[in-house]
Parts: sequence; C-alpha cells; structure tokens
Amino acid sequence: LDFSDFADSVNNELVANIGNFCYRVLSFLEKNFDSSFDSIEEDEKLFGEIIKLTEKIREDYDNVNFKNVVKGILELSSIGNKFFQDSEPWKLIKEDRERTNRILGSCVNIVKILGIVCSPILPGFFDKLKKQIDIPELGWVDLNFELKKHKVNKAEILFDKMEIEKEEVF
Repeated sequence: LDFSDFADSVNNELVANIGNFCYRVLSFLEKNFDSSFDSIEEDEKLFGEIIKLTEKIREDYDNVNFKNVVKGILELSSIGNKFFQDSEPWKLIKEDRERTNRILGSCVNIVKILGIVCSPILPGFFDKLKKQIDIPELGWVDLNFELKKHKVNKAEILFDKMEIEKEEVF
C-alpha cells in the first residue's frame, strides 16, 4: 500500500462518500428552505436499519475493532446517500415542498448520527459538522431521529481532496 492508494481511499471514501453526503444535504436545505426543517419523514425501516448499525459500530469501538468501525461508518453514509438519491428532492420539491422538507429533516438526522459515530476517529470533522448543524453538544445519547424544528448553519465542504505532488525524476 503506497501513499497514492491511501490518498485514493481518502478521496473516494471520506470525501466522496461522507463529505459529499453531508454537504449535499445541508446545502440543499440552505438553498431551498433557508437552512430550516420542521419535521422528519418517518421511515421505521430506514431508522431501524440505521440505529441497528450504530449499535454495531459502538460495539466495534468497544472491542477496538476499528476496521469494522470504518466499514460500518461507510455503510451508514451509503445508506444516507441512497436515501437522499432515491428521494430525489430536486424533483420532489416541485410537487411537494412539505415532504421534501421532511426528507431533508431525516437526512440532517442521518448527518448528525454520522458525525457522532465518526467523532472518536475524526474529531476535526465532528467539530466542523457540529458547527454546521448548529448543535454544540452532541454525544452517543443523540443517536436518534429526534432532531426537529431546527435551523442549520451555512453548508461548507468538510473534507478537502488529498493531492499528491508528483516528483520529477531526472
């Protein structure tokens, strides 16, 4: 494994998977709803799957199984991305603004949960995310979908892509 493999991993998984999901959700909410949502789109299957996964991630932390922690975090982010993508808020907003707002509320809750499960291994990301979602104190007790009637701060990119400088060989 050389450094370029590491950089590719960071760019493809952290930046593309986690960072883009958080940014897409928060910037769409900012652009279309003045960064606010009132409620969430109740989805027991989705919420149950996410809560079960967070319990597994927490168990993996307790057992110092960081490889599985990272796998769980990426899976959680993929679930969030799929929910956002499948909901197509950019289309739905033309037909049903209220439901679009609820879907974004659910997505902000997923972003919050993602931040919490990342906090032990990505504290800088977690700190930036707490500022963006405007919740200064977040902990494991907040692994839920109870965040409602909330306004987030301006969406900002959370991760920068890693650039590798090529050395010229003479």
